[in-house]
This record gives sequence, C-alpha cells and structure tokens, in this order.
Amino acid sequence: MPLVKDVIRAPKTDFVRAPKAEIYKLMEDDLIFGASKLPKRGKEEAPGRITQGAAWHYLSETYLSEGKYQLAVDAATHVINDYGYALMTKRFGTRLAKDIWGPADPFYDLFGFGNQNLSVNTESIWVIQVEALVPGGAINSSERAFGPAYHRWGKTPDGFNAFRGDFVNGVYTSYVDSLGRGVAWLRPTDYANYKIWRSDWNKDIRNAKHNIKRDFYFDAPGSKYNGQKISSSLYPKGLRIVQKDTCNYLYSWWTKFGDPLHHITNPTTAGNGYCYKDIYALRLPETLLLRAEAYVRLNNFAAAAADINVIRNRAKATPVLPADVNLDYILDESARELYGETNRNIILRRMDKLVERVRLYFNDPMSPGGNIKDFHKLWPIPQSMIDLNRDAKLEQNPGY
Repeated sequence: MPLVKDVIRAPKTDFVRAPKAEIYKLMEDDLIFGASKLPKRGKEEAPGRITQGAAWHYLSETYLSEGKYQLAVDAATHVINDYGYALMTKRFGTRLAKDIWGPADPFYDLFGFGNQNLSVNTESIWVIQVEALVPGGAINSSERAFGPAYHRWGKTPDGFNAFRGDFVNGVYTSYVDSLGRGVAWLRPTDYANYKIWRSDWNKDIRNAKHNIKRDFYFDAPGSKYNGQKISSSLYPKGLRIVQKDTCNYLYSWWTKFGDPLHHITNPTTAGNGYCYKDIYALRLPETLLLRAEAYVRLNNFAAAAADINVIRNRAKATPVLPADVNLDYILDESARELYGETNRNIILRRMDKLVERVRLYFNDPMSPGGNIKDFHKLWPIPQSMIDLNRDAKLEQNPGY
C-alpha cells in the first residue's frame, strides 16, 4: 500500500506502493508512542477510551506479523502482567439471578448488558461504546446478524403459529423476547458448530446450552406440538421449510450476541434484532492467544500451552498438552473463545492459512471450499483506485 505520513490537502494521482517494512515501521512507531503516552487501565477519561494495554496488544500483533516473535512475546507480556488484567472466573454483573436457560457462568456474564465496562470486569481491554437512545448514539446489530430467523418458521405441523411470542399492546407478537429477532445474516460452519467442541462437548462451559443454543421449541398453545423440540423431520419432505431449516430458520446461536429480555425499543418485534449493549473490541484471551502464537513460532510449546490453558481452565475444558499445541490448535481455541469477536480473516492471513482453512472447513456443498484460489490470500487493489492514480502505476496483486 502507499505510505502516507502527512495530511494530503490537494488532489494526488501519483501514489506508489511502499515496501511492507516501511509500513510496519510506521505502525511500530505509532504503537510504541501510544504504549508510553496513553493512560493506564483505570485512568482513562471515560469508558471506551484507548489505554496502554490496547497499544501493547496491537504492537505485539504487529511484531508477530513481521516475524519478530520475541518482541511479540515481550509486548503481549506487558498487557498480561502490568495492568491488572485477569480472566473473570466468578459470576458478576447484571445477569446474576437472571439466568434464562439454566445455571450460567462467568463466560455468560461477560456478555450481559452493562457488564463490559464494569470496574470488576478485569478481562475487557477495549470496549466499543453503544449508547442507547441518545443523540449520536448507535445500535448493536449482532443479535440481528448472528441470530437465526426462527420467527420465519411459520406453522406447526398441525397448523398453529410456531411462535406465539409475547403479549404486547393487546396482541401476541410472534416473536420471543429471550431470543430477539435474528435475520440470519451469518450462519456458522459445521467447524464452528460442532467440530471444535467434540473433544470436550459436555465439559467446556463455552459449549453449554446457555452459551450456544442449539435446540428450539414450539411456543404454540393449542397445538399438540407445543413445547416440543422443533425439527424439519416432523414435516413432509420437500417443503420449503425443510430445505431452509438449518441455513436460515434454525441453527446454532451463540447467546453472546444476544441481549435476552432486554430489548428496550420496538417490544412487538423484540427490538428488531437490535440491542444496546457494548461490544468487546479486545478481551484478554485474545492477547493470551497472541502470545501463544508467538511462543509456537519460537518452538516454546510449553509456554504456549500454559497461555492457552489459562483460557481452557476458566472454561472447565481439558488442558492441552504442549505436544498438541500448534497454529491449528490456536485457531481452534480462538474460535471457541472469541467467535464473532476477532477479525478471523486477518489472523488467517498472518498465519498464511486462509486458503488452507477455507478449503478445509467451508462446507457449502454448492460451493466446495468457496472456490477459493491460491492468489486470494491477498485482496485485489480496487480497479477504481488504479484508474484514478493516473500519474504513477499501482501494481495489481498477482492473479487479479
């Protein structure tokens, strides 16, 4: 990419690509400056303001991308050791005594409304603020994006509305407030749904029924199916509902993206799939996995396993042995802990595993492996940018 250090105040049509080393050097300089000048944790002016810990984390990530693995370890260690961060291992916050799907745990509490900014939450490093119902405020659409469109299921096999829902303003809404109103923008792969959990299916709390909802039940008083688990096998073959059930209507839903029983607008549609809880931009487990990755690159598998097991111990999962730690294991653990929270694309590109993993786990039978090609490990430069840069040549990435 072109390297730009100063504000450009006039048209410029002669950009040239800079060596990656120059780009990384600028990133290093900015992050080192931030790591020394930003406030420490607890001293920021307001929730959501960047602190030194975040700068050290992204400096570690930059070093890792450059292959400076010991420097990556050192930078991550500042985050882990110097600012009082720690994983939450006890119940806390707004969800206490409000468990919806049975007894929950600290992982579930991390994603409760209002819990992201609490001073007792020693796990949050940087939190995106979502301010409700104020000028300039915003909404959190994760419930809408990640949630299946269960409310589109339609009828029970004997003709009743599958989801009666809540009684609001004199009518039943056909939506269920505990589930929100997902519209199925994002469906997890079988890898995320099942494969990463198989070794500890009944132990890992992150796979517990209150953290990943896989079973849905008819809410249809009067129907003989009321309260029964929903399955397309109850219907005649060939119905549209059968064809779409696992790709649109019902699929595994990470409850971290929802805000059960806390939809403060549009109650007749459970908030339209929107909520107002804050969003983690960075939690401590990501830093631990970043350092574990650097340790793997340094062939220090015992240290990598120790970092991973801090996360797995909180999850009540079986500790990993050093001999079983590699980059693929770190990717699996990242999926278990941080699904939907990290930029997976960037991680896969850094590890040079994007093409390999897409081919392995993209399980759409109509498009095996997503038809990914080797050169897709890099994005194309937009042709519009090349055309506008008429006084110098911007070289396109190979394959495009």
